[in-house]
Amino acid sequence: MNHKILLIDDDETFSISLSAYLEYESFDVIWVKDAKEALLAVEKQRYDLMLLDVDLPYMDGFTLIEKLLEVQPQTPILFVTAKIQSDACVHGLSLGAKDYIKKPFDMDELIARINLHISQRIEKPKFIYYKDIVYDAQSKIAKVKENAIHLTNIQLKLFDFFILNIGTFITMETLIELVYQNEESSENSIRTAISKIKKYGLLIKLDRTHGYILKDYPKPPSKR
Repeated sequence: MNHKILLIDDDETFSISLSAYLEYESFDVIWVKDAKEALLAVEKQRYDLMLLDVDLPYMDGFTLIEKLLEVQPQTPILFVTAKIQSDACVHGLSLGAKDYIKKPFDMDELIARINLHISQRIEKPKFIYYKDIVYDAQSKIAKVKENAIHLTNIQLKLFDFFILNIGTFITMETLIELVYQNEESSENSIRTAISKIKKYGLLIKLDRTHGYILKDYPKPPSKR
């Protein structure tokens, strides 16, 4: 079953294009143009994620998000907007938004963030198999050939994010936000951590245009 996304944006050209891309990526998308339509939509059905603009008719996104969360408190909401000043970001996150992404954006980055927030909401598979790695996604313990992998906090965040988003391009900006969450950041520390976790067998590649990607190399569990 495809995940359901509610897109709330009054820009028709942008919304039609984004909806088509998300549907191509196997999401079911409902597009509404204003707060009134959005509130009716969340009363009718549950969504796995919402994409919300700030500048909307009748009611701005900052006011609307509180009303949306009253109806569907467990549904992650991402602001997708050109209004990206730091104070606006902090305000939106304080109201309950899970993330912010600035227009215009890279589609692969948006898909990565959508997958991340949906995966955090739904029950994760107990084990993920990748080459010689067995990863317990719930306890966040990884083993290679039955030997436990010892990771720093940064390495574990990256390891977890990559292995839950196999085959998806992830920008450096997304990785910095994931690891540092508005704290002082360093691209060099991210690169160093990626080099470390690659040594355990993760086929992480860098595309200068689209970002990092963990190449698909799944390993099914052995039959006993």
